[in-house]
Amino acid sequence: MHNNFLVLNGYAHALHQTLKGSILESCVSTSSNDIHFKFSNGFYLLIRFHNAHTFFLNPALSHFPKRNVLHQLKPGIGSEVTRVFAYENDRSLVMQLQSSVVHIQCYGRRSGIYMLNDKHVVASFKNLNPPETLNLEPTPFVPSNISDFRKLNRFISESTELELQERGFFDSNDQTNSWREYVLEKRNAPLVIGNDKGYTLGFSAQNEIESYVDPIKAMHDFARLFLAKDRFNSLTQQLTQRFQKDISALSKRHKKVSAHLKKLDNRVDFKQVGDILMANLYQIPDQATEITLDNFYTNETITISLKKEVSPQKNAERYYQKSKNAHLEVKHAKQQLKSIEAKLNELNEKLATIQAATSIKELQKMDSQSSKSKKQEIQERNLPYRQFESDGFAIWVGKNAKNNDVLLKLAGREDVWLHARGVAGSHVLIRNPEQRDVPEHVLEFAASLAAKYSKGQGDGLVAVIHTNPRYVRKFKGALPGQVKVDREEVVLVEPFSGKS
Repeated sequence: MHNNFLVLNGYAHALHQTLKGSILESCVSTSSNDIHFKFSNGFYLLIRFHNAHTFFLNPALSHFPKRNVLHQLKPGIGSEVTRVFAYENDRSLVMQLQSSVVHIQCYGRRSGIYMLNDKHVVASFKNLNPPETLNLEPTPFVPSNISDFRKLNRFISESTELELQERGFFDSNDQTNSWREYVLEKRNAPLVIGNDKGYTLGFSAQNEIESYVDPIKAMHDFARLFLAKDRFNSLTQQLTQRFQKDISALSKRHKKVSAHLKKLDNRVDFKQVGDILMANLYQIPDQATEITLDNFYTNETITISLKKEVSPQKNAERYYQKSKNAHLEVKHAKQQLKSIEAKLNELNEKLATIQAATSIKELQKMDSQSSKSKKQEIQERNLPYRQFESDGFAIWVGKNAKNNDVLLKLAGREDVWLHARGVAGSHVLIRNPEQRDVPEHVLEFAASLAAKYSKGQGDGLVAVIHTNPRYVRKFKGALPGQVKVDREEVVLVEPFSGKS
């Protein structure tokens, strides 16, 4: 990669020619990974530490940050640059100032910057616990045979070793001088940006993109390409994980609703049970909790559970009511499945679009849309009511006592207000801004929700009152959620047993 001695040596030489004699006017940071240098000759150097790499950029001076910055390396501000060089056989640059020395270490995850004054560390960047002193010694070059060369010279890359081997370096009687000649040759050699399973910067590349004689421009262009690609890959991964998580959650919900619907389809037909009871009223003793009768629909016997405190006829009515609610429950479950499947298709299409994207703009657009969608979901979660739907009517169910009061304030003139009779529970609104006739099955579904979100949810049948909101009012001294109803009608329903 670009953080090796040979590339840094050429880059440092170009920086020396550019910066020698100029004054370090300003040094600021905008994050824990970016540090900006401004010099009196108008040169702007941005060093970015990112994902175990150190990148050097040369942006336009007009982009030098002026706000929300922290001033860095203060002892060196106002000093003249006397020399810039690459530390011998190492992955670091040195910027000598009249007053101090700036040591830029390109050591992967241990990268950072030290400012030294006579070996004493007077300032640092990115190093949270800098030492008091730093004794820097050059890494010696050790002549060796080919088998031990890279072991003894860890700054040597595999590609460099192969090139040296082709040049007959290991047959040389004076490897030290041969190495110095090689380093000098590479300092003036063109740099090449390639795309070999990712962007690279070196002296050659299998898939060459551009060749440079100016190391400063080469470093800048490489950094822009690499960071843009890294940002693209990172955003792709981030969006992929986000959508896969949503798809996984929806798939689990789809499985759960499908299992519930299958259970509904396989359970006994409550209307048939009601018919059997009505046909055998004379056989049902008072206070019975169950009875076994002939099922004339299947020519088998059936054991039917009963409520002992009500009459046989009322028990039959219970099962007829259950039949109505079961129909509504099945309809609601099917609507849920349809909605979930549509959302799954939408998410899978978006995931395919993400994985096929070729530009960062496409991903940023997807990210923006996804963020808006997430924001909307959060807003919906923060609403004072749960939302349901039946036959085109929105149904709102208050989440708590205070929210019930909010719901009452939101009620329209033609809405329907519902509440379980005689027990604490949620206020329910059937929204009707278009002033349509509310069908009976919609009213019963809303009533079943009022029964579910009440203290009577454990009962078989719950009385639910319904009226126009204008007949519902708060009174002096009323607690949150407490109201007085001046006019009402009652419907008996079973609590809704589906998933909200």
